[in-house]
Amino acid sequence: MITEERIEQIRYEVEAQLSRPRQRQAQTKNLTDYQRTQIMTTPLTETDEPDFSTNVQALFDTQTHSEEDILPNQNSNNDANKIQEDLAQKIKDQFVSTTEKFINTDPISRPFIPKQKTSKKLAMIVEYIDSKILPDYLNNEQNFHTLHTIIYIAAYTAATCNGAKINIDRQSCNSYRKTKPSWRKRLENKIQTLRTEIAHLTQYSNGNRSYKVVDSIEQIKSKYRTHAQYENPNTELSHFLDTLKQKLNIVSNRLKRNISTLSQERHNTRAEAPTPETLKEFWSQIWEQPAEHKENAEWIDEVSRTVENAPEMRFEHIPVETFKNILKRMHNWKAPGSDNLHAYWYKKFTRTHPHIHNHLNTFIQSPDTMPTFITQGITYMLPKDNHDTQNPAKYRPITCLQIFYKILTGCISELIYQHVAEHNILSEQQKGCRKFSQGCKEQLTLDAIVLNHAYKKKKDIHSMFIDYRKAFDSIPHTWLLKVLQIYKINPIIISFLQVSMQNWQTKLKINQSLTTEPIHIKRGIFQGDALSPLWFCLALNPLSDLINHSKLGFKLNNEQSSTISHLMYMDDIKLFASNASDLFNLADITQQFSTDINMQFGVDKCKILSIKKGKLVHNSYALNTGETIEPMNEVSTYKYLGFNQSRQIQQKQTKTDLTTKFKHRLNLILKSELNSRNIVKAINTFAIPVLTYSFGIINWSQTDLQKLQRTIHTKLTKFRKHHPKSCIQRLTLPRQEGGRGLIDIHNLHNKQITTLRQYFHTKSEHSALHRHASEKDTKLTPLNLHDRQPQTKINRTNG
Repeated sequence: MITEERIEQIRYEVEAQLSRPRQRQAQTKNLTDYQRTQIMTTPLTETDEPDFSTNVQALFDTQTHSEEDILPNQNSNNDANKIQEDLAQKIKDQFVSTTEKFINTDPISRPFIPKQKTSKKLAMIVEYIDSKILPDYLNNEQNFHTLHTIIYIAAYTAATCNGAKINIDRQSCNSYRKTKPSWRKRLENKIQTLRTEIAHLTQYSNGNRSYKVVDSIEQIKSKYRTHAQYENPNTELSHFLDTLKQKLNIVSNRLKRNISTLSQERHNTRAEAPTPETLKEFWSQIWEQPAEHKENAEWIDEVSRTVENAPEMRFEHIPVETFKNILKRMHNWKAPGSDNLHAYWYKKFTRTHPHIHNHLNTFIQSPDTMPTFITQGITYMLPKDNHDTQNPAKYRPITCLQIFYKILTGCISELIYQHVAEHNILSEQQKGCRKFSQGCKEQLTLDAIVLNHAYKKKKDIHSMFIDYRKAFDSIPHTWLLKVLQIYKINPIIISFLQVSMQNWQTKLKINQSLTTEPIHIKRGIFQGDALSPLWFCLALNPLSDLINHSKLGFKLNNEQSSTISHLMYMDDIKLFASNASDLFNLADITQQFSTDINMQFGVDKCKILSIKKGKLVHNSYALNTGETIEPMNEVSTYKYLGFNQSRQIQQKQTKTDLTTKFKHRLNLILKSELNSRNIVKAINTFAIPVLTYSFGIINWSQTDLQKLQRTIHTKLTKFRKHHPKSCIQRLTLPRQEGGRGLIDIHNLHNKQITTLRQYFHTKSEHSALHRHASEKDTKLTPLNLHDRQPQTKINRTNG
């Protein structure tokens, strides 16, 4: 039995040993018996004051390592070169072996290459492959299949040499495995190591001087000398023990968080999904049933005359600058198509760019030479309603196309948009897919001005909300090609699109495991690229021309140029008229156009709002199909572009709903176990955007904004994410200036108001619609567009 006096003496010796360690120069793999004896028996004198860092390095050097693990203090440049040579040889060997594995394989049957973290090592690997290896494999005579395979081999090689573990079995790359994942094994091993080291420190402090414990103590001294970057080095036994316990706490909590998140994800995916056969049968009825438009419709000639003075679109080839700009704008790691190649690899392997550009132009000029796998997509089905997951109609399709096809259609879209913008083809009322516009917020502002002006002046106003049933998925291919001919798109591009449309097909995927057989897209637009929204807007653009030619609508004043007949955002249409007769005439035009291009109204989402002499009246509209568009009553509302409205936008209720949703998301973030930096980032990107869309549309007073900002502060303090006595101003300072980078809601609101006001005032100089709307906006909206003076204090509306 060791006495208390002896234990105290041992502890004193340990503290003295840790504070004044001895220098050692041992070079063997393990300490000899004599050295171990010296550690236990050699007394420390008051004059022994060796450098602790030197001693730790000497103890660390007692371990022998392979040449790959050690960088000697001398000749470091030669050693670095040696490591680079070893890595270069590894890259070459990996490239050769990967080539043998994938050279003759199907492009859509290759393994998924995971996203890579940005690092100097990855950049060096990619640069070496691009500059040293690819030039030997590339030539101008290669077909696209070979070029695509070389890019995939280079990407696979880079990812493998960077340490990625690629699952050869594609079917299980994202599926649940019963074995423990590598991250869990790694964390559990680290926890076990830390517990072992804590146990050895405890044993040492209790007087255990076995060889194993002494070795472990010396290693701990060298390994955990630094507790934190800006704190003093550990010198005492209690310091090392505290460091280890803190590290154990961090790793244990990380493991607990990850397991909790994983179990929650599995719980979310337990809902029973429809079978692949059911899913394919439902969507095949939509996509695989071809339809045609009415070729002899009378209004087609009328629309053609609107662009008779416009010249045919010029096209010879895709300019190099256009190709570079499209490639530059692509997101590095967005979900790839069926070939599993991310845009990152296309962007970084610059030696392939001339060959890719050459193939782009070749395929446009000779579309029959384009391989069919390029137009094969993968469609992920996301449930709209978590309570009805067996109904295939309750899923939203998100299609991921191959990056090469997205580059190709992106270049075509850029060239078509230049032609459309140059000759002012796209209607002013259509704000979908229009560059340099304010999109939905612009339409909502115009709508609010019209409604509030009619309410304030007690004018009669009649409006109709129109929504198409499966608009993107039901538009006929024949009309898509016809509208390109009407607007004089170059025949070479039309021919390419016509041939590529014949090969459009996709597979439906649900729950990362269930995949259907390919479905051919014979109706609707192949979504997922830059061309599809512009093409859809062009397909509906003749409707705007027909409505504008009717000269019907709601007049803001006595001038004809102040007439507003309709607003469009993609397929969301709202008609305006001064009386019910004019509204029904506009509806007749819309119905005739929709029938001729073989598209149907979603009648359950169509409504009529009629106000006469300040009172709501009930007017219904009968369709040719026998269905009826019902009127709105006093208590009903319609959600238009995200906001509920009846006579006006429901300001009070909308503010309440947005505030509730904002607080809910804020609570979700703060209840999570994110670190401080990610919490602020989540608030900026997940909670605050709930409010951002309403700035300029909804009436937020300065008091409201201050209350919202105060809500963030109090919630942070409540969830122990911000100390009650910490500086509040530091929260909204940028991180590079020592703050936490939280967005200031008050400043964000005022900036949005200023931006919208500047846009409308600039637009008013050449747009009669915006000019008349701005003149009528005397505190009708939060923008107060009639007053062109800078707004030192944000005005509230009279609505």
